[in-house]
Amino acid sequence: MNPDTLETIVARLEKLEKQNRRLKSAGIALVMLCSSAVLIAARPAQSAPPVLTAKKFTLVTSGGREIMSMTSDTSDQPGLQILDTGGKERAWLGVFGKPGQTAEPGVAFFDTDGVERLWAGLSQGTAPRVIIYDKDHKETWSTPIR
Repeated sequence: MNPDTLETIVARLEKLEKQNRRLKSAGIALVMLCSSAVLIAARPAQSAPPVLTAKKFTLVTSGGREIMSMTSDTSDQPGLQILDTGGKERAWLGVFGKPGQTAEPGVAFFDTDGVERLWAGLSQGTAPRVIIYDKDHKETWSTPIR
């Protein structure tokens, strides 16, 4: 064997060994990447709870002032309460009535003194009705009950 051939073989062998090291490094990196992807995908998904329970849900301004809440009234009837800038109730959308009575869905509007001035809804649960009150909460006009 002549020296030129031996040098060529050694150079080619060194080149192959270098390529082999790179290929092994790339293979190890690929295996690690795939393993990470499998582990991330295998993590159980976090789902929302099936039911969220609270006595009151409150919407506040960016300054933290309450402007709306989903709650129940003193008779435990559900509704949506809307407040003015002073924190006074101005509207209530919900169910009206005392326990043991027929539930009456409707909407009520209140003046700046907190007095209910208008109610519209389903009287006795089925009959459409509108009632207008004066500043002392005395009925001044209403649609007849049918």
